[in-house]
Amino acid sequence: MDANGSEAIFHMEGGSYTIDQHVLKVMVYTRYIRFLPVTWERSICLRVEVYHLYYLNSAEAQGMESGVISNSQMSASSQWSNLERAHYGRLHVKETQHNAGGRVARTNDENQWLQIDLNN
Repeated sequence: MDANGSEAIFHMEGGSYTIDQHVLKVMVYTRYIRFLPVTWERSICLRVEVYHLYYLNSAEAQGMESGVISNSQMSASSQWSNLERAHYGRLHVKETQHNAGGRVARTNDENQWLQIDLNN
């Protein structure tokens, strides 16, 4: 949510292989975070990391990349195949023979999402 309590929309600033950082301007207490792509080119693909701000200028990763947030805490509306499951939506996932290097939705529509359960 933004400072007015509305949904926050994050725009991609760089290309597909760059990391964009977006900061929520308000304090959010939540169990779930859900990312809903609203525009895309060719396919809906997404990788994320979530940070917790304990105090000003002190952000700490919550464990998406490190695996502290388990695969079972990540869910998605759909997946293209077993190579693009929700837990492959972690930031810096590299493509291997076992994954496509990110989460890819089965269909390209506004009903797709990636959700993280922060209740650990």
